Amino acid sequence: MARLTESDIESATLTWLEAVGWQVKHGAEIAPGELFAERADYGEVVLAQRLRDALARLNPDLPAEALEDAFRKVARPDLPAAPAAAAQAGGADLILRNRALHRLLVDGVTVEYRAADGAIRGAQARVLDFDAPAANDWLAVNQFTVVENKHERRPDVVLFVNGLPLAVLELKNAADEDATIWTAWQQLRTYQTEIASLFATNAVLVISDGVQARAGTLTAGREWFKPWRTISGETLADAHVPELQVVTEGLLAPRRFLDLVRDFIVFEDEGGGRLAKKMAGYHQFHAVQVAVRETLRAAELVRGDCVAEAGGRYEAGRKPGGKPGDRRVGVVWHTQGSGKSLTMAFYAGRIVREPAMENPTLVVLTDRNDLDDQLFGTFSRCQDLLRQPPVQAESRVHLRQLLSVQAGGVVFTTIHKFFPEEKGDLPAAPSAAQAGRHPTLSERRNIVVIADEAHRSQYDFIDGFARHMRDALPNASFIGFTGTPIEKADANTRAVFGDYISVYDIQRAVEDGATVPIYYESRLAKLALDEAERPKIDPDFEEVTEGEELERKEKLKTKWAQLEAIVGAEKRLKLVAQDIVEHFEKRLEAMDGKAMVVCMSRRICVELYREIVRLRPGWHDDDDARGSVKVVMTGSASDPADWQPHIRNKPRREALANRFRLPAEASAQAGDPNEPFRIVLVRDMWLTGFDAPSLHTMYIDKPMRGHGLMQAIARVNRVFKDKPGGLVVDYLGLAHELKAALATYTESGGTGRTALYQEEAVAVMLEKYEVCCGLFHLPAPPPSPFYVYAIECEDGSLYIGQTDDLTRRWQEHKAGTASEWTKGHRPIRIAHYELASTREQACKMESDWKTGFGRKRLKRLIEKGGARQAGGFDRGKWVSGTPQERLALLPAAQEHILAQENGKDRCVRAVRELSQAFALAVPHDEALRIRDDVAFFQAVAAVLAKRAPGEARPEEELDHAVRQIISRAVAPEGVVDIFAAAGLAKPDISILSEEFLAEVRGMPQRNLAVELLQKLLRGELATRRRKNLVQARSFAEMLEQTIRRYQNRAIEAAQVIEELIALARDMREASARGEKLNLSEEELAFYDALETNDSAVKVLGDETLRTIARELVTTVRNNVTIDWTLRENVRAQLRVLVKRILRKYGYPPDKQEKATQTVLEQAALLSAEWAAA
Repeated sequence: MARLTESDIESATLTWLEAVGWQVKHGAEIAPGELFAERADYGEVVLAQRLRDALARLNPDLPAEALEDAFRKVARPDLPAAPAAAAQAGGADLILRNRALHRLLVDGVTVEYRAADGAIRGAQARVLDFDAPAANDWLAVNQFTVVENKHERRPDVVLFVNGLPLAVLELKNAADEDATIWTAWQQLRTYQTEIASLFATNAVLVISDGVQARAGTLTAGREWFKPWRTISGETLADAHVPELQVVTEGLLAPRRFLDLVRDFIVFEDEGGGRLAKKMAGYHQFHAVQVAVRETLRAAELVRGDCVAEAGGRYEAGRKPGGKPGDRRVGVVWHTQGSGKSLTMAFYAGRIVREPAMENPTLVVLTDRNDLDDQLFGTFSRCQDLLRQPPVQAESRVHLRQLLSVQAGGVVFTTIHKFFPEEKGDLPAAPSAAQAGRHPTLSERRNIVVIADEAHRSQYDFIDGFARHMRDALPNASFIGFTGTPIEKADANTRAVFGDYISVYDIQRAVEDGATVPIYYESRLAKLALDEAERPKIDPDFEEVTEGEELERKEKLKTKWAQLEAIVGAEKRLKLVAQDIVEHFEKRLEAMDGKAMVVCMSRRICVELYREIVRLRPGWHDDDDARGSVKVVMTGSASDPADWQPHIRNKPRREALANRFRLPAEASAQAGDPNEPFRIVLVRDMWLTGFDAPSLHTMYIDKPMRGHGLMQAIARVNRVFKDKPGGLVVDYLGLAHELKAALATYTESGGTGRTALYQEEAVAVMLEKYEVCCGLFHLPAPPPSPFYVYAIECEDGSLYIGQTDDLTRRWQEHKAGTASEWTKGHRPIRIAHYELASTREQACKMESDWKTGFGRKRLKRLIEKGGARQAGGFDRGKWVSGTPQERLALLPAAQEHILAQENGKDRCVRAVRELSQAFALAVPHDEALRIRDDVAFFQAVAAVLAKRAPGEARPEEELDHAVRQIISRAVAPEGVVDIFAAAGLAKPDISILSEEFLAEVRGMPQRNLAVELLQKLLRGELATRRRKNLVQARSFAEMLEQTIRRYQNRAIEAAQVIEELIALARDMREASARGEKLNLSEEELAFYDALETNDSAVKVLGDETLRTIARELVTTVRNNVTIDWTLRENVRAQLRVLVKRILRKYGYPPDKQEKATQTVLEQAALLSAEWAAA
């Protein structure tokens, strides 16, 4: 039967690599000791001769001593190690070394040598030739063995450029359901820890199962390994082309790979000593390539030796490029959250390096100070890419000084600084037409103005600030970057920048995992306000910025001021504060993260803060380094005294920003005992250009529209771990504004939706919920159910009541706040409860339970153990039971699921999908209604997903999961110990004791017993497979045959239990054979390899076979080396030695070949441990 294997995936990858220009070699060919060896030992990860040859070839004018110095600095760098305090997963030391070596790859190696005249000269030795790909040495090696610190690892494919390992590909088999791209990702993480030297010069990591493929960097988490969707950059690759082929041909082709290494990798300090390495996504990579070409056209500086390939454009209805010299580069529209700021930095770095630009000056333009600061921060962290530090203009005079230079510079400024400060700043005008013109600062054509959010109305492109900028820099070229589309009617913006040159829309960003979807929830109806107390937004309402509010507060007698008074009314703010607190706490129960509250004015920010901390005093702290909630706003000494604690200078605001960006768990891991900074209240600050990936909820209580609204809500669409989406909560009724923004978006050719109504997430959640209910043969509860319940008290009395939230009501009864009766009689459990679809139905049921026949029926149900509803699986104790009772539900639940066809897989998959939808829907009433059931489903799925003991997670993780089940009845992340859940003591797997087997045989849940035994035996086989090949194969075949018959319903659960118990006994007895035969574990493994031949046993007998086994162990142990399985000469030699031993003792000749092969397979299992010893 033709099966797809991992080696097939590897072979296809090498073929694709060879087709785009890589030479291919197998690891065994260049291994130490081979005829064509390129390494002295397995600890060497640099192919030394190839690196020396490349240095000599690329630097023909440098003497040998300089080349040797360059070789030493690259191949054996003497770099400072990271401080112990900065150590982190993935290795702080490794990423610091990687950063230093990356600079050497890009900039060259600084060397010194003594010239012929005796003088000491300095030079830069090139390591890579970025301009001529063919001048480099391109080598792809599969199965490249590395030994480091007693670890032997063999990555699937390593890509060497000039002898340096710049990329590692880890491949899995698409046909193996257990081998996924994420197991490949985890394997690379292990490699980074165990063979770190291989990754010192690494640029790119690729993971694939042959169909799916993702690319990332050394520090990238799972969420930041992204697909590469295009080969040439012009169009997206056909969906039927394997993603591995696309990434191989589209990213790893020599020309593009060199471009990536030089221009599209940055290292950013994320604070707290954490260094992040980031690479461009395909949309960023190709947008920059296009933008560079369009810049040369617009500036009329097109070079003749251009080697860059055509770039990618993905927008709908693309417009042709402009005319040469028109100074309009174009607009890059990449949806919010998809890395626009980094794209701008990549562009700046690339255009600065462009020879035809002749050391250009870049002017990075924003319309607000806080945006200028944020973008400046991004560029400052990318200084290596820019090859110079950016400078921020502090005043109009300073800006003019910065722009009066003859070349170079990356200057940050707001548009307002292009305005005459005083009358004396302007030269006398010869005519009225020239009056008011800004003085010309430079007429150079190699000046590029990079505008962030190019369409913003504040730029005033007709006769305001932008006109002065044009006067100051008459020959500059203009490029715009935006996260939202330009309105069709906005001809002024197009007149300055031109049309789109690259589009990356919401739908594509979500599909690529570059952003998460945004959901919308209106809470306007939740505020109990009279009609007169509800704010009404006039269609002609004009927004006032924070700066205007600060500067003109006495003059704001406008519609804005009238609306602000209503929005900020004391009664309304109390209601909003109460709702925000309750809503966010419920969100945190389902998904850890942070929230932003957007207020209409600074006054409202302060007063809403006061109301929130009145409700939750523990959230307040005067210290910026402490406290869960803060206000971030501008201000001055003239503001009211009670505002002053919230007014901070720039360094303090930046410190708060860094604290807010830090995920809650990162604070805990860093040893911070303080409560994480979870909620920020803002007026204008942080609404654009600010990224906090763990931010998942935004509360909007401020009139917003158009680009401003879309920019603001995009704060919650950032990717963060398993965050399924962001939620925008509206207290003013902005649904119409969202629809208007979407209309602008779609008419510009964008696909996807700006925000999805939360009801859509709720609908998906309820659909998944019904699937889970169906697995337990239960009808889903009706919408808005009422619970009728009976509580048993310590004295045996019953309390009967009704509620629409059983969990909350039970907690109130236990606290003594729900009823004087239960307060005096001490409730111990909810003995029984049922559902009613209406309040009237609940009242009738309550009345029935309290009298006559209904009371008798209730007592009978309680005596039988209670039931939530008639029919289906009884999970009534999940809400009301003790921890022990809740845990005891799990075995029966497993039994119920396992009795169904493919029940385990269906349940685990359905619960995973429900959990994701539930996190998006919380705290919608429908989500809160089913939260107890979701917790139950999650616990059952966690038990079912428990891995085989041979692959078990650490004991402390299992213990934590069980504690979580007991304490919270929720296990969304943990893994439950299935033995504890089944009420069994965890067995000693190596013994498989008779007592444990008897305990399993006595379990009433027969299907669960089968599952337990199957997991137990598979784990034992996984352990044995590493030691005794023949024994493991034999038992594995027996296990699979039994399970196959059980799954096909050929035998019942009781019979399969007996067969599995018999198999367990056989395995236990097999373990004891070594002692009986006086053989070690290794000797027994070779003995079993020889004993498979019945005729050999008859002819030679046990004693001779034992002697052969002992001699084989000695011979193999003395002759194996690291990687011997890949070296044909060593394999051949060992094969001869084995056959010689078999002939020596008279092993049947016709059976020798098969025995030799089995012995060598067994040797391969044991040799790695022996060779490393």
